[in-house]
Amino acid sequence: THSMRTIAQTTQIQSMQIPSVRSLAALSLFFAAGASHAIAQDQGLATTTLTPAAQATESPVPAAKPAPSARATLRAQHAFSADLEDVPGDVSISRFAGQVGLTFPTSDRSQIGVALFSETSLYDFSDDTAFAPSVGAPWEDVQELGLGVTFRDRVTDTWSYFVGAGIDANYEFGADVGDSLTYLGLGGVRYEVGPELGIGLGAIVSSRLEDDVFFIAFPTIDWRPSKDWRLATGPGDGRAVELRLSYIASEEFTASLFGAFETRAFRLDEDGPVPDGVGRDWRLPVGVGLAWNPHPQVTLSLEGGAFVYSELTLDDSNGDEISQVEPDIAPFILAELRFSF
Repeated sequence: THSMRTIAQTTQIQSMQIPSVRSLAALSLFFAAGASHAIAQDQGLATTTLTPAAQATESPVPAAKPAPSARATLRAQHAFSADLEDVPGDVSISRFAGQVGLTFPTSDRSQIGVALFSETSLYDFSDDTAFAPSVGAPWEDVQELGLGVTFRDRVTDTWSYFVGAGIDANYEFGADVGDSLTYLGLGGVRYEVGPELGIGLGAIVSSRLEDDVFFIAFPTIDWRPSKDWRLATGPGDGRAVELRLSYIASEEFTASLFGAFETRAFRLDEDGPVPDGVGRDWRLPVGVGLAWNPHPQVTLSLEGGAFVYSELTLDDSNGDEISQVEPDIAPFILAELRFSF
């Protein structure tokens, strides 16, 4: 599932740093929701479906041998200007992402998924920004590139498992790309309690930018109490993972409410204000969405909401914190177009 943004928005898991104790609840949601965007695969869960190559909350592999399939997604998001708390300045962000995923059957019950992901984030700090002493605007435009590979196998009618690996480069333009790489491996199992409920357990091990290797186990859930409603954890838009309640109004329209946690970490320009440093951006978006399926292979999604909490952190090249700010609540809008073949 986000190559997210595919082994899987997010942040990101590979480069995430826990910013404070009050973040623990959000982190629990993040890991419960699944894998990073370099390894998750679209499961029709969210209004926004920019996700990578296979993920723990997917439905099991069909008993009949599946045919090869492909997915392509384009997404644009804008977070409106938000003042920085306790310091002068404000910041707005525009993001543009694309993803391509391929799935190949290896038997009647197993398959391999490969996904590629790219996201460009344009940060616009105001001229009077005082993010850190003598620094001002800490970074500008950021690029993320990801590749993920997963293998999934259905062992019985109720049990399935998956394993995956991915590599991600996340860097400000002008940074050393080789110093921006992180690596991820994960695996997990899923049990179908019944047609309306699937539960799972997985584990992730990941490197992080200027931080220790990270490991955690996480649960997943996918509950469909009726044909019209679905409650599930899963990958959201690109870097995000989320809890989403969906109402399937018809074959063409789905409305939803969601809350999510998304995180990014990236290497900074080697000639910038903080050479070879690390920028960290994590957010809690909540909102509503509407998905329209004019054709079985085409989905157009629109979302709107607000980042109810955000945190930007600037670290030096050794990973030591220089400064941290909390932007005010910021509204956002998002549009996504997805094709499947």
